This record gives sequence, structure tokens and C-alpha cells, in this order.
Amino acid sequence: MAVRKTAKGLALKRWFKEEWKTPKGKEGYSGSDRTFRPTKRISSKTPSTWGELSKSERARAAKEKREKGRVSRYKKPSKSRR
Repeated sequence: MAVRKTAKGLALKRWFKEEWKTPKGKEGYSGSDRTFRPTKRISSKTPSTWGELSKSERARAAKEKREKGRVSRYKKPSKSRR
């Protein structure tokens, strides 16, 4: 795939390598699953993959997607110690 040699071009190239799919492993929008996450971690900039999310995080995201149309955050921020 030919992309520009810029930061945005590299981000797009990474996006295609990540293979975004639904929880059931489908790539298209047909069906009830409409939440997509990457299946492969390519770099540190890759968002959380399906395997890195817990069952409760997946269920909460699916519910939020049904009710609001988008998911604000998939993974709860971890509590840091000071």
C-alpha cells in the first residue's frame, strides 16, 4: 500500500496492519456488532486490543455503543499511586 512518508501516512499504514475487527472477528458492519478494536498490537501507539480488555469492559463498551452511538473510553484508567 502506497502512503505518504509523513506522520499521518505512517499512522495510516499502522492502522491497516492492526486488523480492526468486531469482538466476533468480523470485519464488516453487517450484523449487530458495531464496536471495532485492533486485533494486533503493532506499536506503542496501538489502542487496546480485544485481548487486552476484560469481559466487563467489553460488555460496558457494547452497551454504551448501543445507547449513545459511540464509546468514550474502552479501558478504565488505572489508578496511579503517588
